[in-house]
Amino acid sequence: TILFLVRDDALRLWAAVETFIKDVTAIYYKSDDDVVKDSELQAWVKDVHDNGLPVREGDVDHEFPKSLQSRDQLVHMLTCVMFTCSCQHAAVNFGLMDVTGFVPFTPSLMRQPPPTKKNEATLKSIMATLPNKSQASQQIALVYVLTRFADDEVRKKP
Repeated sequence: TILFLVRDDALRLWAAVETFIKDVTAIYYKSDDDVVKDSELQAWVKDVHDNGLPVREGDVDHEFPKSLQSRDQLVHMLTCVMFTCSCQHAAVNFGLMDVTGFVPFTPSLMRQPPPTKKNEATLKSIMATLPNKSQASQQIALVYVLTRFADDEVRKKP
């Protein structure tokens, strides 16, 4: 199915990103001790832990480290960040118009509560519940802006 293809592609991309990060970080960090002694890196990781991913009341710890103790930890953390901000973002973002561009399929708002009983919905009640023309056009315009490629974006053309 399509989910397995997406998963398989994502795993290949993850491996490529991880390999790239391993190669680049190996230039600067020759040992685990180099990672531990990098005060700017450690301050950044602590700031992300303390302020970037706060644990709210009732939540479980986000499991982001307070400090890094090894090159492997650094590679894993950077791979997560880079993969999420590139591959995963593109996978989720760029297909969004295909799904949300048809407003009845994913309305951004409902003007009335949904029916609570079977056979209660009518065409009139459905139309009164879905976004009006102005609201629907705002949804489509927003999704269009969020999912389009920038005019100056560099990318491989098919």
